Amino acid sequence: MKKQALLIITMIVIGMASITQATPITPSDFSSSAITINFDKYPNGTVIPGIVVPPFSGVVSNPDAIIDAGYAELGVVFSSPGNGVLAVGQDITGQLNGISSPNVIVGMTGGTNYSASAPIYIDLVCPITGMPSFTTMVGAYARDVDTQPVPFVAYDAAGAELGRTNFQVAGNGGISFAGLTFGGTPIARVEINAACLDSIGIDNLMFEPAGTVVPEPATIVLLGTGLLGMIGRRRKNR
Repeated sequence: MKKQALLIITMIVIGMASITQATPITPSDFSSSAITINFDKYPNGTVIPGIVVPPFSGVVSNPDAIIDAGYAELGVVFSSPGNGVLAVGQDITGQLNGISSPNVIVGMTGGTNYSASAPIYIDLVCPITGMPSFTTMVGAYARDVDTQPVPFVAYDAAGAELGRTNFQVAGNGGISFAGLTFGGTPIARVEINAACLDSIGIDNLMFEPAGTVVPEPATIVLLGTGLLGMIGRRRKNR
């Protein structure tokens, strides 16, 4: 009976430890070492000619506008569901000119067609190895998200949702910033999804420099204690 009660308590503690609470943040919450990508140039300094991005959709005739892995050396890779990728284009709506100009990123439904409401996936990678990596704070600006609040969702390395916040814009033609953190919990992927109900363009993606997951001190102590116990048991058996 005592063992069962202990097991239940342990499961509750583990369950509580796995619950994370999204904390909405603003650009002022980022440190001076945070990375900001404005999509106007590649990391090597090459200007992105991009495409003209009207409020809704169009055809991508410039392959240089596709940026699926164009920013991997800064620590992010972009994608969209199915055969979709992401493209950079000039925001002719002018809604984000006060943030940075001229480009925004939009989701694409295929190799040539884009829809400004297609989901946008942002995966964190190691700039050196290209392997999956993490950040602790992430945010971005969006334009033209008036139909409904567009979710800004964070996931861990296993693909489990950590939490979400929303881009909130009242009225057509506005801009909004959405960002979140989980008190240091590693964020491996962010999804921005207008669910094809409204157009959306993203600019000035911000995140803290990516890193690898470091075990918490308590985890290290438990691991060390377990190893010492195994060593002692081996010696006793001998």
